[in-house]
Amino acid sequence: MEGNKRINTSLLAGISLVMAVTFVHPLSFGSDTSRAYAATASSKVKLTSSQDAENRVKQLVTIPKEYKLANSSEIFEKESGTSYWSLDFEKESDRKRHSAITVDISKETGELLRYWVFDRNMKAEKKVTQNEAEAIAQTFLEGVIGDKGKELSKANEMHVMESFNGQDHTFNYTRMVNGVPFISNGVHIVVDQGGNITNYTLNWYEGDIPDSKPTISKEQAEQKLKTLLDPELVYTSVVPFQGNGEQAYQPVYQYSPTSVQVMDAQTGEGLSMRLPSAAGEKKYVPIGSTITYLDKPVGKITKQDAEKIAIQYAEQIEKGAKSQGSHGSGSSNRNGLVYESWSFEFMSPKDDSSSFTISITDRGKLRGYDKKKDRYIKKKKSNTSTKNVTREVAKETATSFLKKIYPKHLGQIVLRDEEMVYTQEEDEYSFMFVTSHGEIPIPESSFHISVDKETGELTSFDQWDEEGLLFVKDEKLYPPATINKEQAIKEEIKHKKVVLTYNIMYQTKKDEIGIEPVVKLGYLYLGENGEVNAHTGKWETYSERYKSFNPQDISDHEQENALQFAAEEGYFTLEEGKILPDKTVTRQEMLSILSAVQEKERYWRDEMRTSASYSDIPKSHPLFEKVARASSLGILPAMSKFEPDKEMTRYEAIDWLLRAKYMSDLLTNPELYKSPYPDVTGEQVPAITIAYGLGYLHEPAGSNFSPNKPITRAELSAIIFTIIQND
Repeated sequence: MEGNKRINTSLLAGISLVMAVTFVHPLSFGSDTSRAYAATASSKVKLTSSQDAENRVKQLVTIPKEYKLANSSEIFEKESGTSYWSLDFEKESDRKRHSAITVDISKETGELLRYWVFDRNMKAEKKVTQNEAEAIAQTFLEGVIGDKGKELSKANEMHVMESFNGQDHTFNYTRMVNGVPFISNGVHIVVDQGGNITNYTLNWYEGDIPDSKPTISKEQAEQKLKTLLDPELVYTSVVPFQGNGEQAYQPVYQYSPTSVQVMDAQTGEGLSMRLPSAAGEKKYVPIGSTITYLDKPVGKITKQDAEKIAIQYAEQIEKGAKSQGSHGSGSSNRNGLVYESWSFEFMSPKDDSSSFTISITDRGKLRGYDKKKDRYIKKKKSNTSTKNVTREVAKETATSFLKKIYPKHLGQIVLRDEEMVYTQEEDEYSFMFVTSHGEIPIPESSFHISVDKETGELTSFDQWDEEGLLFVKDEKLYPPATINKEQAIKEEIKHKKVVLTYNIMYQTKKDEIGIEPVVKLGYLYLGENGEVNAHTGKWETYSERYKSFNPQDISDHEQENALQFAAEEGYFTLEEGKILPDKTVTRQEMLSILSAVQEKERYWRDEMRTSASYSDIPKSHPLFEKVARASSLGILPAMSKFEPDKEMTRYEAIDWLLRAKYMSDLLTNPELYKSPYPDVTGEQVPAITIAYGLGYLHEPAGSNFSPNKPITRAELSAIIFTIIQND
């Protein structure tokens, strides 16, 4: 099979000088760390079958006995012409994949390419030091790297990689070519706090490498390179979703694939990771001039309203299109709210065999347009080939579509299609447009459009604005930039130094399908990865930013794993990098947490109850929709007021959790239950007895449970973590 997704991940490793390593809880192999690695990799072997690949993996790394091969696939990389095997190992009893091992291994050479391990249930009994972790990483490396190890630098000698949780140990071994570092080539290893290898990544360019003798000196480079740098001002979500479900953005100066950040060591030319470079050019170009901001998101609409809107869009897209009715629906749940969308089918007035679908969100926004199915049918019928339309013609088709759909916002939609060349399909052109706020682009807010190469017809449009936030003016969500590009560059280079390096650049193939790598010798400002915050004017390293994502106050806490899990799931808003384990939980927080748990664990049912009313939550209240939905699902017990800021008691938290699992019918008749705790009586008995019987509670029977005591974040995290592990 061809794995396009994997192709892009592997091939684009050199596009950014940041190697992204997903943080996960590690898999413990025991105290004897040498058990995690076996034979050396000096010999090369061709792997012709999945069984060959599994055998080779087990020669290089230890796969614990309880793990069995769950999936195996052969991945072919079209750009490099090479193949590798991807193997997933899982515990047979682990239905929810709380632990897994994934290994990618070269089909041609048997080399270990990637090794990834996680285990949500593991807690380090003893934490290793940085030096101990480095020794573990070195031992693992020597067992799997083979002859390539002779070309690697010492750990973190050239480039220090950030820890994505602020706690694990990361080691970067840079490839050295004639004494010159090849920054995007080498090995990256992550060792967890308990001394276990959780990630190994090999990036290695096998093509020709140019001469390592520059014609421009380092002193000359130090004077010129700073004048060539071309970072872009964009809004990016520098913090994850908060506990209240809100996404926060900051204006930053960052380097995109077409931003100049390297100087050619032979010619002095500015280079970007994507060639040709576009130095000085405006990367984001508005498709028009009209600008209209909305004061607030649009309210929810019904399916009937959505169909009317779809008919209006269909008329704009193809005048006279005939409605064929509903074509399906979809929904998602986030932070206590359900977001729905409905699809409607239309027939072309010119050809009864030609149809397309339009999807509308429950906020009245165009979610998608799809004519691909019709295109594929037509191509099967046709045996003749025609000349493709040019990319420029296709781009105009895509732009014209957006002008029809968003006539009031043309100055807020900008074209940025260079990246789409990387994932170009053979029979279509792809384009990416993004929205902007105050003339600053928001790359994460994107529209994807595809155009058929043969016919020049628009075949698909997708956007994911479920909340209806597009074009809403919100200075709190988008703080303004206070510095210009020159000031940002001056701040950045304070924290870096000029280094002669080899760099992988990428250029479009002649047929405009995919990209191909080319290596350049150049000067680069090298230092810890980061970017300049344009609002504060300060340099921010990614490592410090990741620390703010992950709680720094849970080390050695009794519920460390549960609290880390709660932080990853966004249950609580971190305050200056702290989760505050002893802080009590409010009803409003509990409502958001239950929604997240329901979505993750698929605790769903179709039947809905009539929503109760609460005197302190009128329809105008920001929480009304969330509270009404929770009530209709039976999550909330009977009460006259919701009192969002009231502390949850330990009993209430368990009661609500069981209701979220649709056990409310069992929470009556306390006389039928025998309480395991002497201080749990009356109406509290059913919920707490059931939770105890299911193994959700950690307090031993016969002890006091303190049901009326406010529940803390640590206590609630422990209960939810146990529920998710047990279910």
